[in-house]
Amino acid sequence: MKATITFDLQEDQHAFDCAVNGIKYFDLIDDIRQHLRSLEKYQDLTPEQYEIVGKIREWLHDELLNAGLADKF
Repeated sequence: MKATITFDLQEDQHAFDCAVNGIKYFDLIDDIRQHLRSLEKYQDLTPEQYEIVGKIREWLHDELLNAGLADKF
C-alpha cells in the first residue's frame, strides 16, 4: 500500500513539517515518557519531587489520551 500527500508549501508549510518530522515528535514524546518513568522508578527522589514527576506523567498521559494517541505508546 502506498500513500501520496501533496502540499502547497506556501500555504501548508506547518502541515508539511509535521508530516515530515512526525516520527521525531513521536520519538521525543516516548523518550520523555520513559525518562519520567525512570525518574519515578529508579531515582532517589524527595516526596515532593516524586509527586511532581507523577503529576507530569499523569498530565502527559491525559494529553495523549485526549489527542487520541495514548494507545500509540
